[in-house]
Amino acid sequence: MWISVTKSAGAGSLRGRLAGGDATQGIEAQTLANLYLALDADLEVIPVVNKIDLPSARPAEVRQDISNLLGTPTEEVICISAKDGTNVEAVLEAVVQQVPPPKATRRRRCKR
Repeated sequence: MWISVTKSAGAGSLRGRLAGGDATQGIEAQTLANLYLALDADLEVIPVVNKIDLPSARPAEVRQDISNLLGTPTEEVICISAKDGTNVEAVLEAVVQQVPPPKATRRRRCKR
């Protein structure tokens, strides 16, 4: 799962990404590829595990895998269910706290 946190038509405005795995499938090849692109671009990465509401979910296992991959403590990997809203507020708070605002220039000012 990869979701742009800040995006606009201007190049270089992307400041952060939500990165994570599906609690039923774990970390997939596409996740790894996008993670490396985000890290190369020096983006802020917020780790999440989604679909924790499904019966076949393995959130603790996938959370540990993401933690090992990113080298972050497991408690920093947010387990969520976008479907039922579990911990979505924690993701929004992480975005506000961790992702820097877009940079304004004289030519291109931030819009409100």
